[in-house]
Amino acid sequence: MTLVLGISHIIVALVIIGVSVPLMMKRIPMNRAYGVRIPIAFESDENWYRVNQYGGKVLMIWSLPVLIIGIALIVLHFKHPISPSNISMVLLFTLTPLLFLGALPQVFLWAKSNLTSPSQHSRVEEDGVEPSDTEPKAK
Repeated sequence: MTLVLGISHIIVALVIIGVSVPLMMKRIPMNRAYGVRIPIAFESDENWYRVNQYGGKVLMIWSLPVLIIGIALIVLHFKHPISPSNISMVLLFTLTPLLFLGALPQVFLWAKSNLTSPSQHSRVEEDGVEPSDTEPKAK
């Protein structure tokens, strides 16, 4: 059981790493199938590439614990055969891929604090006022 879990964790981690590399390298154009698909990413090409570059890095980082746990499960399989006393630990490891659910909120919060939408840019161009400023800027 631990051998299968270990191998599956390693496969999942390697697939996520493989998917992350093109995102980090800004090789994936805007699309609806592949990439970090949050609303602000679709507002401009610049946002798309920045969000997906950051998202690729986050996914890569989040896949490292899954990879390490997969290796640990394989070692556990050969060093310590499964027993009723450690079955709960093995069952806990089956939930490890859920770690990836933490990546999306992290990317969303980063995008919200680091990117501006084109509608904010157009308001600045029209009236010279930043959305957070109270006084107009010189044109």
